[in-house]
Amino acid sequence: MKSAKQLRAKRKQISQNILHPTEIIKGSLVRIARTCGKPKCRCQKGHKHISLYLSQSIKGKTRMTYIPRDMESCVKEAVRQYQEIKTRLTQISEINIQLLIQRALNGKKK
Repeated sequence: MKSAKQLRAKRKQISQNILHPTEIIKGSLVRIARTCGKPKCRCQKGHKHISLYLSQSIKGKTRMTYIPRDMESCVKEAVRQYQEIKTRLTQISEINIQLLIQRALNGKKK
């Protein structure tokens, strides 16, 4: 088990590396292949149109938002940054739980 000092140092390191939260989007990116309905379109012969969508769960319902091609890279990066921040916050939480357990076992305050 790591010492409290080591855990606090690790927590500080993780928190300093958190990206700027202004460029984040919560959700998952989904590629959807679909047909457009035009009778002579190539999609009717199996060459479906591929589109990127942002899938989000809002109040228990899935919402799909179309992502235009020219915005794909910036939306992908914003979703990746959200996942990165979420991962780091989970790591910080786990460290805080370890510190809490250590304090409870030692009967000491921080």
